Amino acid sequence: MDINFYLIVILTMLSVYLFFKKVEVAKAKPIILAWFIISITTIIALFSFIFNLQEINEESVNKGALFFANSGASAAIFLRLLYLGGYNLRLKVFDKISGIAALSILIYWLLSDNPFVANLCTQGLMVISYLLILERVFETQGESDDHWFWLCAVGMSILSLTSIQGGGILETVNTYRSIISTGAVLSAIYCFSFQRKAV
Repeated sequence: MDINFYLIVILTMLSVYLFFKKVEVAKAKPIILAWFIISITTIIALFSFIFNLQEINEESVNKGALFFANSGASAAIFLRLLYLGGYNLRLKVFDKISGIAALSILIYWLLSDNPFVANLCTQGLMVISYLLILERVFETQGESDDHWFWLCAVGMSILSLTSIQGGGILETVNTYRSIISTGAVLSAIYCFSFQRKAV
């Protein structure tokens, strides 16, 4: 494995740690069912990436490091929330739609045997998810999210950019989608932070 792969793993573990530091001080518990759906979506993205590969080797794993990181982080958060108990089981409308969409993508993949399109569908679902995260950031004026967590997310995405050179379409789409999405959230958080300091 190249150095970028290990750096992405380190940033992933740090982002999970920062997520739970934020949970400790937050009044509302994260919605465990939502994290279950996120985990399923990122795992579908990971396995559809793997099944789309012509061969699995160290080079292809390095290029798909972000797939491994996203699925690992979301699964770790879900399992940790499961362990902590005191679940918040309330699902928002989008969480329900995401669950149905993720199941539909999985069924499509199984019926069509087309991991490439299944992966692109999960990318689209994640874009919509980030739009809702941005909505939350704007509603709370950046106070709902930890900027250190999103710095790790942006860092992972940028490191992935250097790893995907010569890679396929799925690695490229995933990386640029992640850079734009996480960068937009982090930029919004910093904009609100600068506004508060200017007042």
